[in-house]
Amino acid sequence: MSSAAWDFLHDHIRSATQLEVLLLAVANAHETTAIQVAARFKIDLVYARVLLDDLVTEGLLVHEGDRYRFAGTGDQRGCVEEIGASYGSFGVRIRSAIHLGPRGERSAPDDGLNGT
Repeated sequence: MSSAAWDFLHDHIRSATQLEVLLLAVANAHETTAIQVAARFKIDLVYARVLLDDLVTEGLLVHEGDRYRFAGTGDQRGCVEEIGASYGSFGVRIRSAIHLGPRGERSAPDDGLNGT
């Protein structure tokens, strides 16, 4: 993965579930609801709303009524799509990067995934 994608993870994503919710929102180009998120990830509806609202706070989603949609920049969309394309093969590395700690304590793994 590119350094921009790793930076995006470090700057915006706090949990693997939050990342998966964002990937779902980007895949559903039109809209996502808390009910869809709760059903897809088998989580409580309140927790689904918290995850979605956190992504709104990050500026990655907008909330209109009961619907959420991607609102990040084109570059952010590109990073999310790149992460999504890599997630199936390299999910363990990506999840590990998310859980390593604050941005200042992390760096992109030197495992051949960072585009070099």
